[in-house]
Amino acid sequence: MNEIGVTTRNIEGSKGDINTMYKLRLTIKDVCHMLSVERDKLNKLVKDDPSFPRPIKEGFTRQSAVYFDHNELIEWWEVKKQARYS
Repeated sequence: MNEIGVTTRNIEGSKGDINTMYKLRLTIKDVCHMLSVERDKLNKLVKDDPSFPRPIKEGFTRQSAVYFDHNELIEWWEVKKQARYS
């Protein structure tokens, strides 16, 4: 059974299937690391790119944690990659 907030994906490679775990929700720091960008670049993407996944705020106060959905980020990246060939 998976922990809440974690998903698994089977990756087939030369050595067989590898069961890899991914967090479902990513912090701003996680997303910056994942995309290899600084926080100001991530903020610019959120503000200026309408196709970039919208952040999910966990609460209603200014101090509430903000997360991004892992699958939405992967889908956005795949669309960006495919756009190079269009």
